Order: sequence, then C-alpha cells, then structure tokens
Amino acid sequence: MKRTLTGLSIAALTITLAAAAVAAQKGKNNRNGTGATPTSASADGDKMELAADPQLQKIQMKFVIDAAKLAKDYERKNDIEGARSCYEQILRVVPHHPEAQKALERIRGEELTKERKKVLVKATEGWQDAGINVLADRPLTIHAEGTWTFAMKQDLDADGMEIPKDLKDFNLGCLVGKIVSVGDTEDSKPFMIGKEVELTPEKPGRLWMRMYDYDPSDNKGLLNVEIQGTFEKGK
Repeated sequence: MKRTLTGLSIAALTITLAAAAVAAQKGKNNRNGTGATPTSASADGDKMELAADPQLQKIQMKFVIDAAKLAKDYERKNDIEGARSCYEQILRVVPHHPEAQKALERIRGEELTKERKKVLVKATEGWQDAGINVLADRPLTIHAEGTWTFAMKQDLDADGMEIPKDLKDFNLGCLVGKIVSVGDTEDSKPFMIGKEVELTPEKPGRLWMRMYDYDPSDNKGLLNVEIQGTFEKGK
C-alpha cells in the first residue's frame, strides 16, 4: 500500500512539474523588457518559478523528481531529517513548489506533536528546570495556564528606586524561559513565553523557566505549563 501511495505521489509530482514547464515555456514569449523569469501557476494558486530556458527546465524537473523519490525513501525509513533536507533543496531549485511546501508543513506539524510534557512553574522560585533538552531547528510550543501573584515590596527613601535593567525587557510577572547549552560560559538570554509561544531554537540545550521578577521570594502561586514538540525528555 505504501509503495502504491508513493508511486502516486511521484506521478502527481511529475504531472505538476510538466504542466508548470509548459506554462513557463508559453510565458517565455510574453517576457517583458525587464528580463524577468516567467512564473507558472500551480493548481492551488501557488507560484512555481522555473527557468525560461527549456533545457534548464528539464534539469530542474529531473532534479525535483529524483529529490522527491529520495525524500519518500527517507520518510519510509523514518529519517525525517533526510526527507526535510530533500524538500528544502527542491525549494531551492523550484521556489514555491507546492508539493515540497506541503511536505515541509506536514513534517513540522508532526514535529510539533511528537512529545509532550507538563511541568509546574512556581512564582516563588528563580530559574526552574523544565526537564527537557530542546533540539536545534526543532519546533515546540509552550502553553501556560493558571494565575500567580506578583509582588514588589521595597523600603525606599525620597529618591525612590531605579528599575533594574533586566526588568525593562518584558512585562513584570510574565513567564519567561531560557535555553542553556552545555558548556555555556555566559548567561543565556531569556525570552518571553507568556500564555503561549511557538519557537524553533537555534541551538540545543536545557529549557529553564521562571516568573519575570527581580526578587520572586514574596510572590505566590504557580502555573501549569505544557510543552509540546520535538525534544528529549531529560532526567
């Protein structure tokens, strides 16, 4: 069954490319004085950009068909990274190719639901280990529910208090996170999570979270935080 579906996908891809090439060739005669490369419309309205030269079109088509076959082979072997690389290369050769775009969207959707972990983040503590190791270029979502109490109590004289620099970046009392990589010699820059955020880390590392507050000891409450995506559950 899988072989049949793969064969149909490749056949559909070939037909799509062939139609695009014909449309692009027809558009060659209508090129304006700017020398712009003609584009052809796919069935779903996306634009596929092919070269004006028919010989170059053939090279593009052959590469895309071969790359699509290889991507399907990687997917059968559960090598998502290999499949992703193939689809990305297809888009380099034929920008906005609808089949490659849909495949990458599907892969991302699967990655966003691959793992799930729930943690409690206390308002009274500093940085708290989320218990997961994020992976570079792998998406995840962080969703927080609940309420906590933010408090700031200081004994001041007539000059008042200068707001610390590290409290000017985000809303006071919001949920923030940071990713700490192994061997980091400097503090990792925090990022805002809030009620929900979707992110794709540029580097791997351990996820930590806390309330954004200069001194959390006088706060109250906690948040229920759910993390979904592609990551490693740490100890």
